[in-house]
Amino acid sequence: MHGLSPSLSDAIASVSRWKLIRAALPHVVQCCGSLLEAADGRGLSASLQKILYILHWMLLDSAAECAENSPKVRPFRTA
Repeated sequence: MHGLSPSLSDAIASVSRWKLIRAALPHVVQCCGSLLEAADGRGLSASLQKILYILHWMLLDSAAECAENSPKVRPFRTA
């Protein structure tokens, strides 16, 4: 990651994309709620449209996209 200290870059790289998405979901939902409340009957602002698009992606597409991009792990076998 360009411009970051090596230790910060290593820390960021150590977190899987899926874990980051799961951790961010409540914050994205809260942000959507705050922007909707602030809209007060007006149309959707550009920031609200973007955050709703992000929420849509997180809920519908992120799991499949993260699974496609993650290294394939052999299934766990018992017995």
